Amino acid sequence: ADVRDWLRYGEPEQIVIRQWHPELTLEHEFRAFVYKDTLTAVSHYDHYCIYPDLPARREEIFTAIQAAWQAAHPDVRQDTYTADFAYLPSEGRAILIELSPFLPCTHAALYSWSDDAERLRTGPAVEVRLNERWSAEEPPKVLEDLVAGNWEDRWRER
Repeated sequence: ADVRDWLRYGEPEQIVIRQWHPELTLEHEFRAFVYKDTLTAVSHYDHYCIYPDLPARREEIFTAIQAAWQAAHPDVRQDTYTADFAYLPSEGRAILIELSPFLPCTHAALYSWSDDAERLRTGPAVEVRLNERWSAEEPPKVLEDLVAGNWEDRWRER
């Protein structure tokens, strides 16, 4: 119901308190995109950093996120939204952290609401994106590579 309220009323932000897990770090946080009851895309949440061990574990991470999403989705009572998950490597499972609206005001992480609109809505298959494009040897060349521009546009539905 939080997503429904947010879509209907917008702000103010809501605070949720839950037990902390020591493996709940940016390295292990992912954003999933759900459109019309279908998991369409997954992105590493921390799109600014590269975590070298993640690409080799892409399938196990996706499997855990998919299982956690399948377990949580019936209780969400929305057919379209984004969901943040934490992957817990020691347990080989993912947990749901947060739900957000499927709108440009929700950051798309390694996807783009405009460039990847088709993929975020229909697939064709779930793609798991990890930041593999920058390294210490080849850092970003321009500020726009690091900072999302046009913040005002993100708050408008496309």
